[in-house]
Amino acid sequence: MLPVAVSIYLRTGAKWMKWSAGVFLLLSVLLLPGGMSRTGWIAALAGSAVTLTGIYREKIFSINRKYQVATIAVTGIGLCATGYGAYHIKKDSADGRVLMWKVAALAVARSPHQGVGWDYVEGAYGDAQEEYFREGMDSGNEAMVAGTPVYVFNEYLQLAIAFGWLCGVMFLLSLLLACGLYMRSRLYGMAGTVAGIAVTCMASYPLQFAEFRWFIGLTVICAFMLLRSLPLRLMAVAASTAAMILFFCNRPDSDINAEFRKAHATYQNGNFREAIDSFNELLPKTSDPMPLNLIGKCYQSLGMPDSAEHYFIRSTHRLPNRFYPHYLLMKLYAENPADSAKMRCEANYLLTSDPKTPSQAIDEMREEATHLISSICRR
Repeated sequence: MLPVAVSIYLRTGAKWMKWSAGVFLLLSVLLLPGGMSRTGWIAALAGSAVTLTGIYREKIFSINRKYQVATIAVTGIGLCATGYGAYHIKKDSADGRVLMWKVAALAVARSPHQGVGWDYVEGAYGDAQEEYFREGMDSGNEAMVAGTPVYVFNEYLQLAIAFGWLCGVMFLLSLLLACGLYMRSRLYGMAGTVAGIAVTCMASYPLQFAEFRWFIGLTVICAFMLLRSLPLRLMAVAASTAAMILFFCNRPDSDINAEFRKAHATYQNGNFREAIDSFNELLPKTSDPMPLNLIGKCYQSLGMPDSAEHYFIRSTHRLPNRFYPHYLLMKLYAENPADSAKMRCEANYLLTSDPKTPSQAIDEMREEATHLISSICRR
């Protein structure tokens, strides 16, 4: 709502409204930096820029062309410098977000038209990330910044994974159309608000919260009511209302944590085949590699080392900065003297790789790796 406050402060004649907008702007300027949210900063700047462009566009276009070019150049340099600084404030976080978008795009390509459904977005992301690292598509430090996100931090890609690429494109186009309609109607504060929403959806996950879904949906519907053609207005409002209703009906209805606890309890009770079925049902709904690890341990307990190896290796690709699946592979290979070379390879990985987050568990894995290598040397 920062752009609305900017518009009110610059355009209203009522003193109390101007003072209220001024207080809101002051609080926003003071509070936004403390949140350390680069997306919030960029959305606020983008929305305010759209609002100011609308208010002063006649003055902007009346400026001498030489000054226009100079202004554009200075603005471009300022934006580049700001972007560079924002990137380096939390570099690993920014790199991780870019990786998420690349993997999410791969997930969209795997099911481009119909999507996988809202409940299965996280699982589709996990499968795509597994493919991404298995096929060697990664570069630089991506393995270290990889994670198991619940959201892909881009609502256009999130919708595209869930319902197909057309849904993501239509959502983006509806925001752009809403912004244009508000600009045409001289509601510059609302136009800036929609621009801020569009930027936020590009690098965050506002659609995961009911209050934001209502706000975004109603903002777009109100914009469509500004269409001059009555039939077109009715069609646009009806379509956007139907889309909102369908979207609310497609919210996740499964409890991943409860399903995992149930499957894990089955594993702990020694019902390994039943546990395998339960974890396989869970895999399409989560990006976490732990179900893969536990399926591998089930197969190992059933005396099926090849199947166990398959799932442990899948886990190393799904989240390559985790030590645990390499530890499980080392323990699996240690059971068969013919696999001593593979065991040594996994042990060396544990001893020489830098952990993303050091912990006592990693230290214990390294101690066991050292012990196993020493035992081989004594043979």
